[in-house]
Amino acid sequence: KKKPTPSEVHDKKWKPDEYTFREPQPLEADQNACMWWENDDEGKSDVKWHTLEHNGIVFAPPYEPHGVKLLYDGEPVALTPEQEELATMYAQMLETDYVKKPVFNENFFRDWQKLLGKGHVIKKLSKCDFRQIHQFLKDRKEKEKEAKKKDPRIKEKLKKEKEEIDAIYGFVIVDGIKERVGNFKVE
Repeated sequence: KKKPTPSEVHDKKWKPDEYTFREPQPLEADQNACMWWENDDEGKSDVKWHTLEHNGIVFAPPYEPHGVKLLYDGEPVALTPEQEELATMYAQMLETDYVKKPVFNENFFRDWQKLLGKGHVIKKLSKCDFRQIHQFLKDRKEKEKEAKKKDPRIKEKLKKEKEEIDAIYGFVIVDGIKERVGNFKVE
């Protein structure tokens, strides 16, 4: 298909007949694009741009359960992957000021209870002990850090993957001009 020019899109001469999925590719600027700062009628129009092309956003990878048990009133409790994911999020925050705030705890527990269900053994957040999950997360982070130190190829591989993602999702084309995107990752 022929790619429309910005003026064709703006003048509504071009109408997409269908939307098709394509593998995201790094975007290329139009070498003949008019630079807005060179435009004589700058500031005289409410229209700031005519075309926008981007590859979308990047979602975090799917959650991978770790199987570490939560203690409730001193007893280990098995959680579903969805329940464990929220418990893990809370455990990551144990050393922050958030868990000291009653409103944060109330909101977290209310949302977590929806996943736990009415018949679940967990009834009070105060009886939950997230320290085993928290310790597991700290140990895992330390192992990853050590692995990067021992083998520089791991660090290089991660850097290369990040650069590839940035090249594909980190830019937009606005009226033919390539611009960096502020944030394109969703968690």
